[in-house]
Amino acid sequence: MEQVSLLRYLTSSEFAVDVTENWQSEYLQFLLYIIATVWLVQRGSPESKQLDKIGTESDKDQMVGEYARSDSPSLAKVRGPRLTLYSRSLGLTMFQIFLLSWPAQSISGHSAYNEEQLAQL
Repeated sequence: MEQVSLLRYLTSSEFAVDVTENWQSEYLQFLLYIIATVWLVQRGSPESKQLDKIGTESDKDQMVGEYARSDSPSLAKVRGPRLTLYSRSLGLTMFQIFLLSWPAQSISGHSAYNEEQLAQL
């Protein structure tokens, strides 16, 4: 196997495949972490809710709707689907990035495959 310089590797399709594959797995892990932390409670953890307060908090506790502060984001001040969208925005963003990593990995993989095929000629 021939030795490749760092610059050549960083500009290769193999590097792109490796990076997009890593992104895909990392964003999937982050998405699953976000989803899991909605339901999981760690006993004794300072970051966790008190065991008697498990479940959905009130609008007053979350400072949304009519309890939102003047410096709160505008979507925290509304009701209905827009507030639901706002409350799930982190998970939805991670899911979108995860979905976008598929075509990125597909394109870079196709490029790496073509490069290998050309090298065999």
